[in-house]
Amino acid sequence: MKKLITIIYLLISISIFGQSTLSIFDISKNEKLSNEAFQVFETNKFLDFKNKDTLIEIINDTVYKKTVLNNFFSYQKDWNEIENETFETYKQNKKGYKYIFLDNTMIETYSKIGSYNVNREIKTIYNSKGFIIYQEEKVFVGDLHNETRITINEFDKKNRVIRIIEKTERTKKEENTSKLIEVKYNDDNILITSENGTIICKFIIE
Repeated sequence: MKKLITIIYLLISISIFGQSTLSIFDISKNEKLSNEAFQVFETNKFLDFKNKDTLIEIINDTVYKKTVLNNFFSYQKDWNEIENETFETYKQNKKGYKYIFLDNTMIETYSKIGSYNVNREIKTIYNSKGFIIYQEEKVFVGDLHNETRITINEFDKKNRVIRIIEKTERTKKEENTSKLIEVKYNDDNILITSENGTIICKFIIE
């Protein structure tokens, strides 16, 4: 019985907080940097991959990972279509999704009902090209507001993210967390820096 209760508690913890505090789930700083790099690419709608064959990730002057981009997606991306997307492209024709258009942005709100009585209210703000500039996720356990997760993305004039700010606000303010990812672009090289260190991503045409 104790083992079952422990497993249930662990699942609830992961569901609520997105990760467990147990050390067995810890990952290395290098892996965190690599994950943050792909967070940058995802925020950029993977347009960094356009016309590139290979991605090389370098940490501490050493190649950490090499990824063949031609096989990265299960289907061929239409990069021109992605470049021409607008927030209207992202409008979901789903029940419960609501939209407000304000100051050349689109505000999307909806709710998610999850397991273990964990519910989420999500607000996402897109710029006119369909890039996410703000996302707020309020997490409830039953009727109790547990935490709010906030992501703020800042873009340059080419709609490339240059700063990602993540915050978690909890009932006890001393448990609040924040994270900053900064990005610099130099031709086919991208320099990504966070509290975990620095990773250089080189895109290669072969």
